[in-house]
Amino acid sequence: MDTTARPPRTPAVRTSARSRAVVDALVRAGLIDPARRDAGVEVAAEVLDGAATDAGGRHWLPEVAGYLGGAFVVAAALLFFVDAWDDLGVGARIGLLAVSAAALAVAGAIVRGRSRIPGGRPDDVRRRLAATLYAGAAACLAGVVGLIVDELDGQEWGSAPSAAFGLTLAVLALLGYLAAPTVLGQLVTAYGAVQFLAISTLDLLFGGDASELAFSAGVLVLAALWLTLAERRIWHERLAARLIGAVLVVIAVQWPVVVGPSEAGYALSAIGAAVAFAVYVRVRAWPYLVLGVGLVTVVVPEALLDWTDGTLGVAGVLLVGGLVLLGGSVVGLRVHRDAAAGA
Repeated sequence: MDTTARPPRTPAVRTSARSRAVVDALVRAGLIDPARRDAGVEVAAEVLDGAATDAGGRHWLPEVAGYLGGAFVVAAALLFFVDAWDDLGVGARIGLLAVSAAALAVAGAIVRGRSRIPGGRPDDVRRRLAATLYAGAAACLAGVVGLIVDELDGQEWGSAPSAAFGLTLAVLALLGYLAAPTVLGQLVTAYGAVQFLAISTLDLLFGGDASELAFSAGVLVLAALWLTLAERRIWHERLAARLIGAVLVVIAVQWPVVVGPSEAGYALSAIGAAVAFAVYVRVRAWPYLVLGVGLVTVVVPEALLDWTDGTLGVAGVLLVGGLVLLGGSVVGLRVHRDAAAGA
């Protein structure tokens, strides 16, 4: 066996006296092989000092600098576009957006670079920053597609370029999310999908009341898909996915109440509340309980005010709202108790 002394290996991370003292104590107690001391110091430094990078305790500085740099770039671009947009030709607009998209995408890829830090843990700093850059690139490239469709359409910006913008944004944001999962990626994907559904169903495919119901149906399908992916843990941020899905349900069922026909909105809201309670009993996740109680609280006063032609007055509205809220609370507590009893 070669017993030649080897020089101590320089730790790959910056360490503190505290982490070295802990490892030295473990070596003296015979719990760590002296030959493995340096490796032990690295592990202790990562846990005790947060020394995931050579920056030591300042590993958050690159992330903040990245956000600030991205914010300055976006702000400068917006100011330039506001001042010079009307004077630019279509080609110049497309070129500027394309260059911005490429720069943001490349920066995101560089930042994402190494997906893990020493020790094998995920690098959340790089992931969050890369996701922000990817979202900006998706928005810029969606603008390029919208401008191209608008130029081909030959009219002022209307339904076709808006739908193209929304669809492109949703697809690219989803790809960015797959590369760097964050809540921001989910939000941008949802926004693009709703934008596409709103324009395509309202202006391109249908007309009149049918378009409003078609939009509600499309967003309901999107919400059901979103929540299904959340329950199957496809979305990494499960709570955020449930909340986004719940908001999509509210948009879908309340849209007919806002624009008509309101009776369809009342029916959809009541059905949505019932389904939310049923799902809560099964999975016992509080966003579904909040969704069910919220829909019940909103739809009952809406329907009563509509059916009584507003004769209840302000006091009546407050009374009905309070009674419905109390009733919804009782129902919610009952559902929660039943769910807990069946657990």
